[in-house]
Amino acid sequence: MATGSAVITLRHPLLLAKQAASVDQLSGGRMVLGISSGDRPSEYPAFGIEGDFETRGERFRDAFGMFRASLQEVFAVHDSERFGRLDGSLDLLPTPPHGRIPAIVTGRSRQDLEWIARHADGWLYYFVNPEHLAPIVSTWRDVVQRETQSGILSRLPKACSSTWLTTQITP
Repeated sequence: MATGSAVITLRHPLLLAKQAASVDQLSGGRMVLGISSGDRPSEYPAFGIEGDFETRGERFRDAFGMFRASLQEVFAVHDSERFGRLDGSLDLLPTPPHGRIPAIVTGRSRQDLEWIARHADGWLYYFVNPEHLAPIVSTWRDVVQRETQSGILSRLPKACSSTWLTTQITP
């Protein structure tokens, strides 16, 4: 069970974490969360954050950091200028049955591929003409291999150590 893309920048990461963990529990640990920074300038004013559209890449990293901390740490401690502070007094329930909800970044979400390989569990690239698919897959594999060799990816939990690339091909 997966989402194509929840625009994590337009939601409070604790609410999204609670919602995703609830679906993960109900589905027996089968939740995969697609996340993005959003690419529609009209959405940001509708959520009262019009000043954050140009800095949505930073907002994405900030939201994702709090999302991960709240789900992976018991009584998490995490500071965010945008989303508040977890001071160690809150334990988010329910918890994911497998300890972590896989998160796949949709598009680039204003991140470089190294960041995506380090922090997410996969990458969803969309609207690709078939002739462009091979170079994209090759680039992704190269980035994941470099990050793995650097030792960064070895710190991931064993169940989440693989990375995915999924695409939506246009005819």
